[in-house]
Amino acid sequence: MNRYDHEIAHLQHTLQHFDLKQCKLIASWLWEHIHTLEADEQLYHTSIKQFQLSTRALNILQYNKITTIGQLLQMSADWDNLKQLKGAGAKVLAELKEKLAQVKAGRTE
Repeated sequence: MNRYDHEIAHLQHTLQHFDLKQCKLIASWLWEHIHTLEADEQLYHTSIKQFQLSTRALNILQYNKITTIGQLLQMSADWDNLKQLKGAGAKVLAELKEKLAQVKAGRTE
């Protein structure tokens, strides 16, 4: 039994004590989390050029060695990380925030 098997068994044991409402909440969160992970995996190697960003935003991301949507998604997990991008001002941050919202909603146009 590896570490994950033990963790899964523990989680299953814990979940047995939840009522239907709690299980539905967990299932809903888990579905959303899985959907996000799958989207992240599909987009991880997709070029940021597909975002159709402004030239300035694209140049800033490339300067900061962010070349894929996956890298940007990982960095955006903590919004403060994006604020640290060298050269990114309020307009670029607003543009990135809008594009990331589109990705999280399932759109990449």
